[in-house]
Amino acid sequence: MQLLHTNVLSHNCDLVLIDETWFTDKQNDTELSLPGFFLFRLDRKSRIGGGVCIFYICSKYQDCKTIQSIPLASNLEILWIQCIAQGVLYYIACCYHPPKNRYPPSQFCDQFSADVYSLIASYPTAVIIVARDFNHLDLSFLEVQYGL
Repeated sequence: MQLLHTNVLSHNCDLVLIDETWFTDKQNDTELSLPGFFLFRLDRKSRIGGGVCIFYICSKYQDCKTIQSIPLASNLEILWIQCIAQGVLYYIACCYHPPKNRYPPSQFCDQFSADVYSLIASYPTAVIIVARDFNHLDLSFLEVQYGL
């Protein structure tokens, strides 16, 4: 965490998205905190590794909250937050699709596509930011269909 904090400070970050956190429910948010940042996290429940998180500076991003995919399969690592910065609505996703997944890859594709479709349909002027490690999962259709 000290190295992460040093990197965040040296690059003057106000938003940090991390996949493969390896965080577990044995670690509380205080142990994982970065000074001046708030944390949203989605830990992998079923096995070691994985997990995603988003750190943000509250003074730059207002009204931040997680939004859930409906229905989100419990084994998918997709974390969405909604926030406002300088009057602009943002939807930010941090995603991880492991190389040795325990679900059909189409399940991840379908869920992520449904999320993006729903956001664009409901909030056409919102900015969508996606940080991800898809591990060779082909989601090029997102570029064609949604301009991501």
